[in-house]
Amino acid sequence: MNTITALIVDDHQLFREGMESLLRKVQYVKNVLHAASGNEAVYVAEEQRPDVIFMDIRMPEMNGIEATRQISMRNLPVKIIALTMMDDPHNIANMIRAGANGYLLKNTSFAELQEAIHSVMKGENYFSKYISHLLMDKVSENFRDNKHSGFKIELTPREKELVGLICRGFTNKDIADLLEISVKTVETHRNNIYSKLHVSNTADLAFLL
Repeated sequence: MNTITALIVDDHQLFREGMESLLRKVQYVKNVLHAASGNEAVYVAEEQRPDVIFMDIRMPEMNGIEATRQISMRNLPVKIIALTMMDDPHNIANMIRAGANGYLLKNTSFAELQEAIHSVMKGENYFSKYISHLLMDKVSENFRDNKHSGFKIELTPREKELVGLICRGFTNKDIADLLEISVKTVETHRNNIYSKLHVSNTADLAFLL
């Protein structure tokens, strides 16, 4: 992977400094920038053009959801990963709708942090295992409560397993290797899942919440 510049957006300086220390350990992270608010994040993103942004949600002046939306509207070549303590479906859905490419909680491991960076820089989405399960549970709940009239969700245990892996950004080959099945079988499962949920990609799941 080519060297990249990361932007940490959080209103707590101590957290930003700790996060920078971790990012400095990632071999391909060349430069680390800071922003203490959503407004500052938009400005730095435009001026410095970072490759990946770690975005908190709850901040003064402009929250991370609106900052993500503003940056996405500018069509900047940047990937945005939510890094927050907010684990409720409402904020998760709104971050994805705003244009986030990934979602991590602040209790994530360093290994998962690296995995998330690697995935989004390859053009994939990345949601932590906990977040992907929460998304799937909320989608299922909404269908059970008839919040989406005309649809009925009936995923098999294997399909539910794949949803979690898909939400985490695993490719068809990754899933095939992990589950010891063929890529063609994974493709079939993926098509069936999207058909049942009436979506075309992972991010579309957010619109079912």
